[in-house]
Amino acid sequence: MKIDRYVAIAIVLSGISIYFYVRQFSGFDISDTPEHWAQLGDYIGGLLNPILSFISILLLVHSLSLQRESNKEVQKQFFAAQKSELVRAFESKFFGMIKIQSENFSSFALTPVEGAALRSVDAVIWLEGRIQELRQNGASDAKISQYLDEADDRDQMFGLLRGFYVTIKFVIGGLSDDKGFSREDRVSEIHVLINFTDFALVRLCKILMQFSQSHAARYLNACGELSEVIEEVGLNSESY
Repeated sequence: MKIDRYVAIAIVLSGISIYFYVRQFSGFDISDTPEHWAQLGDYIGGLLNPILSFISILLLVHSLSLQRESNKEVQKQFFAAQKSELVRAFESKFFGMIKIQSENFSSFALTPVEGAALRSVDAVIWLEGRIQELRQNGASDAKISQYLDEADDRDQMFGLLRGFYVTIKFVIGGLSDDKGFSREDRVSEIHVLINFTDFALVRLCKILMQFSQSHAARYLNACGELSEVIEEVGLNSESY
């Protein structure tokens, strides 16, 4: 340890100073006069005091350095515990939002003019077929957007898109950089969201992101983390 080294240096220096004093005055007998001993003490003190004072300063600096390292470790543990608590609170709300999103999608229904009501997955498949037909007939994005507005007379699709938007915004805000998280953390949680969401609902949200002009659609299209995940699952920017 550094402290042991400093103590050893002090002992060695003391020994050296005594050695040179004895060597210089080796012809003298041990004095019985207090003044002579006082002179010896002054000699040793005058020689060693500056050195020992310097060593004391080094020990103080070393002690402060150890204290600073200890404080950093305590601070690191505190931030780790704080981040762990944030993650637990985040995941509790996050999975609750996914559950609500799933329940809302299960009640989603569209009623074609020529048939009975179609629910959740079947409704999305039917809607994709209608969009494909419109595309084949040369329909523009504006025409498809108008058709979606007419088909969504009860704002169910808008409600599902808004729920998806709120969940994504919660991920982006809850795992922000200033809270100690990274882009990779946000992308990872969006992966979880996509994997725990019915893929038909993901496709429905992608349809609305492509054709809707709502604030929710604009936010989702501008979200880089979501775009990265959407690309990975095969829904590029012009899927329909």
